[in-house]
Order: sequence, then C-alpha cells, then structure tokens
Amino acid sequence: MNTALWIVQAILGISFILAGVRKLIEQKIKLAAQVPWTGRFPAAVVKGIGILEILAGLGFILPHLTGVQPHLTPLSALAVAGAMVFAAIHHLRYKEGKEAIVNVVVLILAGFVALGRNEENYLGLL
Repeated sequence: MNTALWIVQAILGISFILAGVRKLIEQKIKLAAQVPWTGRFPAAVVKGIGILEILAGLGFILPHLTGVQPHLTPLSALAVAGAMVFAAIHHLRYKEGKEAIVNVVVLILAGFVALGRNEENYLGLL
C-alpha cells in the first residue's frame, strides 16, 4: 500500500508542480490556445492558480518524504480533491467533458492519497 501511495503522490505532485510552473511562466495567450479554460480568467487568477498548484504538488510529496509535518500530505490531497469538484463543475458548465473526466480521475487519486496517508497518521481528519 505504501508503494502505491508513493507512486500516486509522485505522479500527482510532479504533475501539479509542472502545471503550476507552466501557468506562471507561459504567456496567457499561448497558454489559452492550449488550455482553453485559462482564457476565461484574468491573468492574475491563472497565475494564482499556478502558485496554488505548485504548493499542492509540494504538499503531495515533501511533508511525508521529509517527515516534517507529515499530516500535511493528506490535507493537501484533501484540498486538491475539493478543488477538483469545482474544476469538474466548471468544465461541465462549458461542455468540456474530457477535462471534467480528468478532474474526476485526479479527485479519485487525491482521495486515495488523503485516505491512505490519513490512516497512517491517525489524525481523524476524514
């Protein structure tokens, strides 16, 4: 179980960090051509989401890896799962079914991490 959790944490963590960095460094017009939802928001909001994605990605990996505040890993995963609910709703509103499916898959994976790592920490958060 620990190996499966680490694999999912690594995939989610790296994916979120890369997505966040992309939102921070790429020009909005170029980003909007490839990631259509970013065109519906002001640049500052997209950059803010990028920062939050980087923090979430780090939260999937660093706390549990370093042993410093490991209870932050399931909290980060829980926050991402919650965000994915709203992201899926947004995509469904704009008839972007494929993107909503991705959100649901990330929600399930983040939920797996939240539950799996919470069980280890016995925090009773979930």
